[in-house]
Amino acid sequence: MKLSFVSLAFAVFAVACAAPTDETESSTQDLVTVKPLGELTPSELETAAKKDFADRLALLTAAHPDVRALTTSNIGDFVERRIQHDGWSTNDVDHAFADTFRALLRYNEATELAVSELAAKFAAWLPTQIPAATLASGKVACDAARDRVVGSACARAERAKSIASAKKPRGIDMASFVADWNAEGRDGARMTNPVVLAGEPSVAEVKRLAGVSDFCRQRGWGSEAVDAFLQHRPDSLTRHAAALKGPGFAKRWYWSCGSDSWGEEGFALLDEHNQLWTFGSYSSE
Repeated sequence: MKLSFVSLAFAVFAVACAAPTDETESSTQDLVTVKPLGELTPSELETAAKKDFADRLALLTAAHPDVRALTTSNIGDFVERRIQHDGWSTNDVDHAFADTFRALLRYNEATELAVSELAAKFAAWLPTQIPAATLASGKVACDAARDRVVGSACARAERAKSIASAKKPRGIDMASFVADWNAEGRDGARMTNPVVLAGEPSVAEVKRLAGVSDFCRQRGWGSEAVDAFLQHRPDSLTRHAAALKGPGFAKRWYWSCGSDSWGEEGFALLDEHNQLWTFGSYSSE
């Protein structure tokens, strides 16, 4: 079930009458540090990228079983596949994968590569991409990866590691909540990786970390924030309401803004371990 701009815009104004100011129930102190939980090493990125490439290649190979070799002329057709839904179908085109295939052809100074050897060619080429994303700390920055297939594999692995590394708040399995959030498949949905905060954050700092637009207003805090965020959402998410209001979390915030044609919202949770979890949505016509 996708959250339309109509229902999101309704949620924006449904709690407006009880909206506190942005400083309600919060400190104005600055954060000491923001510690990421899911930073990857170069070897972890290499493992994740190889798996991601193999998985995506398997989908395309199954969609084009007659293609034996990849050339500059057939890349566009190879990265397109038809996906069947209940009673309808869509065409999916993996443009990022097409760019990676072209890079492999250039790296190997070849005009064609056998599909059966693409995984090995990718593994040989991959070490040339990782140094560009490696920080002085020895970790990698996913957004610095030049290749989009490598970058997306990095982001997925970093997300999985951050959730697995987080301490468990009492009364809730946050991995399960995140899985339910992802399963809804809403357009415009976002989640930032959980981080550990040292010091007590101001609402403005939490709002920034949550990626909420400056002009969105805080519409709720505490249990009210949970109710506002879960309004109009499916049972798979609302079943977590009691746990989100429970002792595992110290603070909760909800922001929203919008009009008749668009809406934005943000939801942040600071758990008992000073870990910040943030979620949001954006919808428009």
